[in-house]
Amino acid sequence: MHRTCHLPVGDFPDVAKFRGVMESHDLAKFPKVDMKLIDGMETVLAKDIPRLMSMFPQEGAGESTQVTDALTHVGANLAATQQLEYKAPPPAAPAAPFAPPAAPAAPPPPAAPAPWAISAEDKARYDQVFTTLQQDAGRASGATVRPVLERSGLSVDMLRTVWNLSDIDRDGHLDADEFAVAMHLCREATTGKPLPPTLPPNLVPPSKR
Repeated sequence: MHRTCHLPVGDFPDVAKFRGVMESHDLAKFPKVDMKLIDGMETVLAKDIPRLMSMFPQEGAGESTQVTDALTHVGANLAATQQLEYKAPPPAAPAAPFAPPAAPAAPPPPAAPAPWAISAEDKARYDQVFTTLQQDAGRASGATVRPVLERSGLSVDMLRTVWNLSDIDRDGHLDADEFAVAMHLCREATTGKPLPPTLPPNLVPPSKR
């Protein structure tokens, strides 16, 4: 084929590789050659592109005129610069009188602490339960509190979260206020409310703030 059409061998793909690629294709499904498109492309290559190229200036044409115009423009600017006269700058405006800095604004008063979310009635009921527990210096251990908290029916993981939130001092024991927090969290969880990741400020007992 390359001898018949006078084409170099390098313009043809590797025969073995091309055969392997074409084995997966059905040549009967390839679209037929559109001779109108080929004729149109030949017209573009033979007429339209040469006519378009003739519209561009030839290389080197017009360079001398552009350089002359540029040099003339630079010379005119230099002549105008040489004719400028020196003018003294205007006197500076008098400085404003010194004013002492304004006194800093007083800081806003501290916000009032949030009221405890546990009502007095609920705290009294929780205290009654707490007095029935075995205590050591007003504190109940985890083993003592666990049976009371398990009555809520919450899972072990939720009870562990309740304990971690309630043991504010991280001493492994609960005092009366911390026990009230634990009971309040268990009651909230049994109603379907999710346990908070950290203890909200309004649940921190006033004695622990």
